[in-house]
Amino acid sequence: MKIAKQLTYFSWQRKPFVHSKLAFAAVMAIFMLSPIHAAPSISGVPGLVRIPSADFAGDGVIIGGAHLIPRQALRYSHYNNDGLVLFASMTFLPFIEFDLRLTKQLGKPPSQRHTVDRSPGFRIKLLRDKGINPAVVLGFHDIFSTVKKGEARHFAATYVVASKILKIGNVLITPTLGYGLDIIPAADYEFVGLIGGVKCRLYKHPNFALCLDYDSQFVNVGFDASLLNFLTLKIAVLEMQYFSFGTSMQFDLFDVF
Repeated sequence: MKIAKQLTYFSWQRKPFVHSKLAFAAVMAIFMLSPIHAAPSISGVPGLVRIPSADFAGDGVIIGGAHLIPRQALRYSHYNNDGLVLFASMTFLPFIEFDLRLTKQLGKPPSQRHTVDRSPGFRIKLLRDKGINPAVVLGFHDIFSTVKKGEARHFAATYVVASKILKIGNVLITPTLGYGLDIIPAADYEFVGLIGGVKCRLYKHPNFALCLDYDSQFVNVGFDASLLNFLTLKIAVLEMQYFSFGTSMQFDLFDVF
């Protein structure tokens, strides 16, 4: 018995790399068992290129990722600096989603003491896609601010959006239409006015999608590729001029617990 304990101790002490590989493989297996859900927009919420859609991830699904936005399409930096967006969202129950987006201006000198912009939000599913009814979602972005009159809000949005999955031949087409309001006091708003777009996928290859949207100011186009059932890559051309890209990962808490 003593020899067995010593051998076990020796195995764990001398082969940490092997055990770390096993742990990594177990995590990856959990990811790969997770079904593919709604791909996020560049801001992290389920959507097309820039605009949100009425797609909803499954109950207990967590999505996290990062996206690079060129300075020419980032009003938050006064078009002077590129931005790195880090985002996370979690669907709590089948009809409530909590979101957090962190936006960092790149290339700022330390003397300017720039910190990330924190933009929490949530979305509520009002209707699900069933029969002739589209899915309908009510969303609120950048809802909290530590500065009076919302002067620290740079990505505020209040909107209602509807999406409907249509199968036409071998193609899945998901049109999205919505409207945004500027009712929350803020320095800058997203999606004020009419927004809309469409996502197209092949029925036999739904992991790849072409997206086109109008964010109330500009037209944007993008391509999504969902790989290994948990990883999504996004390539976009914002305002039909500026290249942007990002990636996201997702997993289902019910596959873990």
